[in-house]
Parts: sequence; C-alpha cells; structure tokens
Amino acid sequence: AEQSTEKLRIRLHVYDTDMPVNIRPEDEPLYRDAASLITKTMNTYAQRYKGPKIEEHTSELQSRRHLVCRLLHEKK
Repeated sequence: AEQSTEKLRIRLHVYDTDMPVNIRPEDEPLYRDAASLITKTMNTYAQRYKGPKIEEHTSELQSRRHLVCRLLHEKK
C-alpha cells in the first residue's frame, strides 16, 4: 500500500490562537478533534483559575503545539 504524500494546509483554532498546519488529508479529523479538546481543556482551566495569577498558571502549561502533537500521538 502506497502512502499518500499529498498535504493539506489547514488552520486550526486552538484556544486563542490560529495555527496553520500541513497534514495528510486523512488526518484532518484527528487534528480538529485534538484542537477542540485542547480548547475545551484550556477554557475549563481558565475558568477554574480566574484571577490575577492566570498568567502565572498558563505560563506553566506546555506549548499548544506540543499539546496538539502529544494528543495526536495518544489517539493513534
């Protein structure tokens, strides 16, 4: 079975950031699901830790790009 080398350029909205990514077309649902999960998690986190320390707490989180990659890896 020959793997497709065709790439699709999409823009993912992750929390408060638009991220352009190049992916295989068949992976698009996986990336969109991961972006949605990260956004929901970050929104929940932001609601729980409202207040003057929100910047301090969010700076401790891993980068969004790393979170997307980790979630995608875990789903496979």
